This record gives sequence, C-alpha cells and structure tokens, in this order.
Amino acid sequence: MKTKQNSRSQSGFTVVELMIATVVSALMLVVITFGIVHFTSDYYKGVNTSSTQTATQNAIDSIAQAIEFNATGTVATDGTQGIFCAGSQVFLYTMGKALNAAPSATNWGLYQLNNPSANCIIPADTSDGTELLSPNMRLSVMNLSEIGSTDVWQLDIRVAYGDADLLCRPSITGTSTGSCNAGATDYAASDLIQGSDVTCKIKIGSQFCSVVHLSTAIGQRVKN
Repeated sequence: MKTKQNSRSQSGFTVVELMIATVVSALMLVVITFGIVHFTSDYYKGVNTSSTQTATQNAIDSIAQAIEFNATGTVATDGTQGIFCAGSQVFLYTMGKALNAAPSATNWGLYQLNNPSANCIIPADTSDGTELLSPNMRLSVMNLSEIGSTDVWQLDIRVAYGDADLLCRPSITGTSTGSCNAGATDYAASDLIQGSDVTCKIKIGSQFCSVVHLSTAIGQRVKN
C-alpha cells in the first residue's frame, strides 16, 4: 500500500497541465514585452519632446534678448535663406531643412553670431557663431514682424524634430507627398518641410518625432 502511495506522489505533471502552464507563461511574457515597448516608446517621446521644447525656448530667449537690448529688429529674407538682425546680433536660418551637418551657407539651422556691420548682411567670418538648433531639427516657421509702429515685435517659431518621413501637413489633401492621410507619399530627406501645420505622423517610429510652436511679443527696451 505504501509503495502505491509513493508512486502516485512522485508522478509528474500531465501533458494538459504542462500546456496550460506554457500558455500562461507565454501570455505573461507578451504582456511584459508590450509594457516594456510601450514604456520605452513613451520615454523616447518624452526625451525628444523635451529637447525640442528646450531648443525652441532657447531660440526665443536669444532672439528676444537681442531685440530688447540691442535696438532695431530688421527682417530680411532671400528665398529659403533667411536673415534678420537685432543691433549687434545677426541670425541666419534655412527654412524647412533638417540640420544634419555643421552650420553652413546652405544649412544654417538657426545660427546666431555677432554683426560687425551697420547693415543686416551675412558677415564675412561666420565661424564664431552659435547654432541654436540641435541635429535633425528644422525650422518650419520663423516669423518676426513689428506690430504696427509700437516698437513691439511678434516672434513665431515652429521647430520640428525627426526624419522627413515622420513629418506631414494636414493641409495637404489626398495621398500627395507630405499628406498625413494613410497611403500618402512620405517626404524625402531632401524636401523642405515648412508651414504652421507641420506635425508628426501617427506611425511606427513616431516617438522619434516632435514639433513645438512658440510665440511671443517682444518690446524694445533700448533703441539706437
């Protein structure tokens, strides 16, 4: 009798029990993996949004300070190349193009440097400036205009971070290049992506995309 009881107590799991245990373990792994992927995606989204927010705010602050304490804020543009000056500071920028290399005449990002000239022109030496944007960021909006003749300037900046295929514009309809609709042709890396409605596409990899738009009014405290 003892022998029979011992043999029963030493018997292993049945095939059904093993299958159930395997399924439960697999489901737990799926849930854990999904949670990790979701957490990682949210983490990168937060980091990229924060860095884009910081860069945009720093750009606003740098321009605002130049206008407040360095007199006039002259605006001049040349196609996709932009230039504006505020007293002793000159700002050079390229609309819609991602900053993926050192600032240059074809891709400034948003570049600040001293202006030794009385005119608002690109200085001969641009080596000592400061790039206000970070790699893979681009200006989609850069507006600086005086409000009437009140010595108050309206500044609008929209900065987009991310590869071109992650960006779109809701104002583009159908499946045309840059549309946010499903099946639309993605922007290419060489495309200039600009406009007040540039946004991130809802797709795989969107955690590596962020767009920040800031606007402020700046009063001139010092005038030449």
